[in-house]
Amino acid sequence: EEEEERVVRKEEEEEEVVIVEEEEEEERVVRKEEEEEEVVIIVIIVRKEEERKKKKKELLERKKKRKRLLLLKKRRKKKELLERKKKRKRKKKKKELLERLLLLEEEEERVVRKEEEEEEIVIIVLERKKKRKRLSLLRKKKKKKELLERKKKKKELLERKKK
Repeated sequence: EEEEERVVRKEEEEEEVVIVEEEEEEERVVRKEEEEEEVVIIVIIVRKEEERKKKKKELLERKKKRKRLLLLKKRRKKKELLERKKKRKRKKKKKELLERLLLLEEEEERVVRKEEEEEEIVIIVLERKKKRKRLSLLRKKKKKKELLERKKKKKELLERKKK
C-alpha cells in the first residue's frame, strides 16, 4: 500500500510537474504572443507616427509652396502695376511734350505771322517814303522849273524893257 501510495504520489507529482510545465509553456506562449502583439502595436504606432509626420511635412511643404506662389503672384502684380504706372507716366509725359510742341509751333507761327506783317508794314512805309520822296523831288523840280521860268520871263521882260 505504501508502495502504491508512493507511486500514486509520484504520479501526482509528475502530473503536477507536467501541469506546471504546461502552464509555464502556456504562459510563455501567451507572453510571447503578447510581446508580438505589443511589437505589432508599436510598429503600427511608429508607422502612424511616421505617416503623421510625413503628412505634416507635406502640408508644410504645400503651405510653403502656396505662400511662395502667393508671394510671386504679389510681386508680379506689383511689377505689373508699376509697369502700368510707368506707361501712364510716359504717355502723360509724351502728351505734355506734344502739347508743348504744338504750343511752340503755334507761338512760332504767330511770331512768323507778326514778322511778316511787320515786314509788310515796313515795305508799305518804305513805299510811302519813296513816293513822298519822289513827289517831293517832283515838287522840287517843278518849283525849280517854275523858278527858272520866272527868271526867264523876268529876263525876257528886262530885255524887252531894255529894247
